[in-house]
Amino acid sequence: MGSAKIEAKLGGRTFLEWILQAYRDVGIEKPLVVMRRDSGDFPEDYQILINPQPDRGKLSSLRTAMPFLPEKTAFFMQLVDHPLVKTDTYKKMIGVFDGYRIVIPAFIGRKGHPVLFPAGMKEIIMTTKDEEGLRGAISRWRPGVKLVDTDDEAILWDINTREELARLERRLRADGK
Repeated sequence: MGSAKIEAKLGGRTFLEWILQAYRDVGIEKPLVVMRRDSGDFPEDYQILINPQPDRGKLSSLRTAMPFLPEKTAFFMQLVDHPLVKTDTYKKMIGVFDGYRIVIPAFIGRKGHPVLFPAGMKEIIMTTKDEEGLRGAISRWRPGVKLVDTDDEAILWDINTREELARLERRLRADGK
């Protein structure tokens, strides 16, 4: 992208601002935001955590957050490069959450982000080896996964390049956002 994704703007808002608004809309207050470095002047309605080893992958970011989560709290893992997930998708995921299974949204059979984890996943995340990655941690969770069908294609939109960003900007303008 040429700069930190967390600072990238889409429709005049940073990726983080899109995500924080969706969380506010579903009643999640003061989320934890794990980043490589403190990289911006953003709203104060979240807690910044710096991942000391970001090159070790998503699992290392989750490990950074685990000590800051209340003991019996379920949690979302939301990648910053998936900023346009609809509020209704979060609501649907929360609505089917049974406290045991991991909830993953799916669009036309393809899994996406965010992922809703039960509180019990914290120990598995902390003990899964780096080389197993997040998929390895998820595979170790015995209650399993619940896929939630959604009409929200944005769960699949992984914005990694300026070209992808420009394409989504055009799409937002066409949709009037």
